[in-house]
Amino acid sequence: MLKAVIYLPEGPDMRRWERMCLNWCSIHDYELVGLVRDNHDQTRWQEVQRMMVHGRAEVVVVASYRHLPQNAVPRVEAASRAMSVVSPEHDDLNTDD
Repeated sequence: MLKAVIYLPEGPDMRRWERMCLNWCSIHDYELVGLVRDNHDQTRWQEVQRMMVHGRAEVVVVASYRHLPQNAVPRVEAASRAMSVVSPEHDDLNTDD
């Protein structure tokens, strides 16, 4: 069983995102070891990094890739995403990213 931490950015839909992530962990049989709710300046991402580095978590679950901090390290980038155009009004939770 993989150990997972859920990362949630501050936002009006945070509770919905949390339910989505909890459901994802349940479906995939992940052991939930942490839930990090961040603020607008995304300073709590470092907690997630520490959990990963120290082996306390093996998976980071987010409701959308767009919820990851722009300066997140280590970074994961999908080259295929660079080819698509996303407008601000696009509902990122209904896409396959």
